[in-house]
Amino acid sequence: MEEATTTTAVEDITPVAVNLARRLPPELLSDVFLAVPSGTSYTFRPIVPIRISSVCRYWRDIALNTGALWSTITFFDTPSFHIAELFLSRSPNCALDVVLFGGWNDGAWPMTKAADIVLPALSRWRTLTVDFRNMVEVLTTVSIISYQYCQLEPAMRPHLQDLTFASVGPSMCAIIQVQSCVDALKPDSLSFCGVLPHRAISFDRHIRHLSLQCLTNGAGRPRMGHLQDILQSCTRLESLTLSHVLRSGGSWRAERVVLPVLKEFTLRGGSSTCAACILRAVDAPSLYSFAIRMHIRGIEDPLQSFLERHGSSIRELRISRIYLDTADCFQALPNLDVFGLVGSSSAASSLGRMVSYLTKPNAAPLRFSTIEIAATAIGTQGVESLKTLVEQIPIRSLSVRVRSRYAESKVRRSDEDWFRARVEVKAWVFRCEETDPRARCFEKFVPGVHSPYSLPSTAAT
Repeated sequence: MEEATTTTAVEDITPVAVNLARRLPPELLSDVFLAVPSGTSYTFRPIVPIRISSVCRYWRDIALNTGALWSTITFFDTPSFHIAELFLSRSPNCALDVVLFGGWNDGAWPMTKAADIVLPALSRWRTLTVDFRNMVEVLTTVSIISYQYCQLEPAMRPHLQDLTFASVGPSMCAIIQVQSCVDALKPDSLSFCGVLPHRAISFDRHIRHLSLQCLTNGAGRPRMGHLQDILQSCTRLESLTLSHVLRSGGSWRAERVVLPVLKEFTLRGGSSTCAACILRAVDAPSLYSFAIRMHIRGIEDPLQSFLERHGSSIRELRISRIYLDTADCFQALPNLDVFGLVGSSSAASSLGRMVSYLTKPNAAPLRFSTIEIAATAIGTQGVESLKTLVEQIPIRSLSVRVRSRYAESKVRRSDEDWFRARVEVKAWVFRCEETDPRARCFEKFVPGVHSPYSLPSTAAT
């Protein structure tokens, strides 16, 4: 992280190392640590932990005095209370992201004690994640948090951006008594990860963003009617994410799910049967951004119907794979501005099919101005197809983030120069891991279940 140049002294011709970093103010260098993509406006992207023990003292001092690096206060199974107190002391006046996550099954480190450490800083809370595996501890902790929140003066109450209820593993319980916590904290965004929200929970009071993730095992799987009831109650939602949601049975009623102010909608993994029902039912006249990251074979007709109903409003489309027949979806999106290939194992085949689509008779012209690619691989052929698209479509900007390299560095640099000569290249990154917290799987480390890079097959229902 140290950058130095060598200069020559006039008198004795002795090389002198000049540390360029020390010429910059610490406030500017702090931004180096905080230079993480911000993600969307409604979901906080936690700072990636940084190892600072082996860097120089100058950079270490800057890191220690950059409060935002220490603003995520996390409790796991290990006795980490003194670490949490240390993080609190290093992040004065910073908004805090509190994670009460872990087992505490032996009672040695109860969640209530963990909450007590961060409750004095309640006015600075920005997000809260609570693990629901120990229901007794959770309900007590949630009750304490709600009570302390209500005791604050209105001007001191935090504006909570996100409240997440999570449970990892097979022992999932339906949430029954969290309505008071939701009503008290009034979060903008509400997430249920691996644990199913109870029918009694109301979503229409102040929730603008809802995320249901990893509802896959046992009691965590929603019945179709239950899921439909949840969505129909979310009339004020501006964004909706359904990630790795499998159904446990039941039937979907022939009723529309009207979401009048929904702007962002994401479907990621899960049951194709469930996805098809949702695509047929959802009516979102204000939809701006739509992302579907799952196997789309078997749901082409519902997907096409969904895009035709919302084509005039959709400006951003992100999809995991394009087939030659599904490329016809572009005809339904006359106002598309951003197109993304996100989450596929290889972007090469989809890019090749898009090139083939352009050669079809009477094919609708592609007019989007931005291409985003985030995939496992792209390959040399994929890059060549991408060049063809850039030459035939009025592209203004390009972003490529791929987990594996496709050629030697000299070839990649040459290709990058080719693209930069024609469009604005916002990213040209390889060996890139996915860091979006919304895409992470809360059951990733539990044996026998799915992971973000191994989505359930379309046969799973």
